[in-house]
Amino acid sequence: MIHSGSIALGFSVYFGQLFGFGVGVQKITSVACILLLTVVNWLGIHTGKLIQNTLTVIKIGGMGAMILLLFAHGAGKGLLRTALHTHSSTQSTVSSVMALIAILWAYEGWHVVSFAGGEMRSPRRDLPLSLLVGTLIIFGLYILANGSYYAVMTPDQIRSTPAVAAVAMHNSYGKGSAEIISVLIAVSVLGSMNAMIMMGPRAYYAMARDGMFFRAFGKLDVRNGSPIIGLSLQGIWASVLCCSGSYQQVFTDVIFVAWLFYGLTVIGVMVLRRRKLDLERPYRVPGYPFLPLIFSLAAVGIAVTTIAKSPMRSLAGIALILAGVPLFLFFRRYEPHGSGPEVVVSNGIEISDRKDVHP
Repeated sequence: MIHSGSIALGFSVYFGQLFGFGVGVQKITSVACILLLTVVNWLGIHTGKLIQNTLTVIKIGGMGAMILLLFAHGAGKGLLRTALHTHSSTQSTVSSVMALIAILWAYEGWHVVSFAGGEMRSPRRDLPLSLLVGTLIIFGLYILANGSYYAVMTPDQIRSTPAVAAVAMHNSYGKGSAEIISVLIAVSVLGSMNAMIMMGPRAYYAMARDGMFFRAFGKLDVRNGSPIIGLSLQGIWASVLCCSGSYQQVFTDVIFVAWLFYGLTVIGVMVLRRRKLDLERPYRVPGYPFLPLIFSLAAVGIAVTTIAKSPMRSLAGIALILAGVPLFLFFRRYEPHGSGPEVVVSNGIEISDRKDVHP
């Protein structure tokens, strides 16, 4: 929920810069986008997938074109100048980690494909492969994009602007190209928002089917198989979250909460590997246990630094997380685990054993 809300804020910021929107209108734009994409995903997985694939093609194609144009204009001179340029940094450790949070935000969402693991034909093969290949593609595009910015701009120019891509294209090819890039970035953010909205309810659905969340979230619409209740609640709460602060504040909250859970998840897996020696090991982690330990320590470092920099918002995030503990204890004690046959709703009537309906 917080992912889609924070991404919606990012969309409104770029869209607002393009059309000169104020802060209030940007918030309204964020909410409107969340609700629109929620309705789109009500129509079913095929509609959501079509929108997602279209936006992804536009995003990658446009980004590739921008990279080629900037490298062609800079001809490598800027990169050589940057490589030879040395400068000292007086940033504190806290400031450096806070800057790292913005970088981590660029990669946030890498794990969301796992929410659809139950819908994959061969999840043991396809899930690790999609995570690895997808992350490498994004990593490669980001490296090339940053290299192209340095090809036409100095480090000081890059540090002084919040819209590097638009400024780089404006300096190289004029105002019209900068506007095109701003539209492209808005489309890119819109694609990320749609992915989060489409995938999020699949986590709530799985929890409900396992008896660890309200049963209503384990029901699918009979006509298109959409998790209507999960989508609706997610849209409402994401709209509330995107009105709770600035873009930077909200994405800092996302990284803080996300990395807390990443670290806890990795630690939890390590504990289970020691306690459940008889469980199957379908995936072997390279460098185990050292690599997971390093990752967990990094996650703890990010969380501690965020608390030191923004204690009140961090504590509010922790309080929100802890609010889920009573619910967890309730479902674990009183709800049956596993809800049996598929349950869908049509015109308020429950229908069981629908094998052709998928989340």
